[in-house]
Amino acid sequence: MSTFVVPASRQQPCGAHVCAPRVRAPRKGTGYRRLIGVALCAALVFLPLGTSSYAKPGGPPGSQGTYDLTFAGALTGDGHATVTPNKVNLHGKVVDAAGNNGNLVAPNLDMNDGRFNGTGKVFGSTVNISGRVEGADGTTIKVVRILANYDVPGIGNGRIVGERKGP
Repeated sequence: MSTFVVPASRQQPCGAHVCAPRVRAPRKGTGYRRLIGVALCAALVFLPLGTSSYAKPGGPPGSQGTYDLTFAGALTGDGHATVTPNKVNLHGKVVDAAGNNGNLVAPNLDMNDGRFNGTGKVFGSTVNISGRVEGADGTTIKVVRILANYDVPGIGNGRIVGERKGP
């Protein structure tokens, strides 16, 4: 029988004599656990990419039509919006804090899954708009409505709200 000699650098004291280091047996199933863990992490990383590419074009059912709008914030006033299957058009007569009257026009804002964003013009400046069209569920949301935020550099920001006209 051959004897196994442990190098001095690997020897461990255990009581009155020196023992060889303990050798652990591999755990059963660790390869599968590790594989499942890696697969779950990969799924979480790529989940946002997959869901955003499946956004439904257009808005919720019954959202197409004309809306009455109210502007609040740095610009106040009223106007109207037209929602088509894939676009939102906003037009409003607004007044700024200095009392200047103007028209806010944001045509052809792209809409996907009820959400829209883009740019328009007011007082010769660019206005950034992002919002959504919400369908009515009859319980929480009684009527189809449009909600948006706007930002005009150098003037300020605010909200646009409105509801669909007609049935």
